[in-house]
Amino acid sequence: MHFTASEFLSTGLHHKFTGFDRDGRVVVFIPFGRWALRRILEAGLFEDACRFQYQLLDKILGLIEQQRKLTGHTQFVVVGDSAELTFWKLASYESKYGFGI
Repeated sequence: MHFTASEFLSTGLHHKFTGFDRDGRVVVFIPFGRWALRRILEAGLFEDACRFQYQLLDKILGLIEQQRKLTGHTQFVVVGDSAELTFWKLASYESKYGFGI
C-alpha cells in the first residue's frame, strides 16, 4: 500500500524504530500518550490515521520478515509510553473512534 502521510499526521502519530533487542527482535517505540489523536480526528483525518497505522504495521511486518530470515524470530517488541495521555485527549466524540471504543 502506498500512502504518504501529511506532516501533521506523521508528527501527531510519532513512532520510532529503535533497532533490535538482544535476541534480534524488532523494537518499536510508540509514545501514544503524546499522540495528537484528538486533534487529528477533529480535523477529519480518521481515514488517513488508519492508513498511517496500517502502513506502520506493514513496515513492522517487513522488518520482522527480514529478521526472520536472519534469526528465525517472528515476534517484535513494542515499548509504549503513556506519559501525557490526558482525559482531554480521550474525551471527545471523535476520539472514541480512534481508540476503538
